[in-house]
Amino acid sequence: LGEREVGNLASAVANDAATQGIDVEHYYATGELVIVPERVQAVADAARARNEGGHLEGLEIDTEVIGADRVVVRVRATVRSLFARALPNGLEERDVDASAEATAQRG
Repeated sequence: LGEREVGNLASAVANDAATQGIDVEHYYATGELVIVPERVQAVADAARARNEGGHLEGLEIDTEVIGADRVVVRVRATVRSLFARALPNGLEERDVDASAEATAQRG
């Protein structure tokens, strides 16, 4: 479940960042889609704040803007296994990571 949650979080942040990160003023003035890295980071910071205190420990969300219109998001966290005690030598915690990317498009 933790792997899926981290993957879903990476996808959600990438999609949100690709839309909320658009420099709207620049777009209206020129017709070009340009993503502002500071806006992308703000989306990631908000997602991290919403997910703190849950079962994703040590949550890290890194963002990168590639070119003018593409966002790459990497999410890392430590998750507790729900079934660790039931399995012989079951790990109680493990590190998981996922990445996702999204491209801003006119629509």
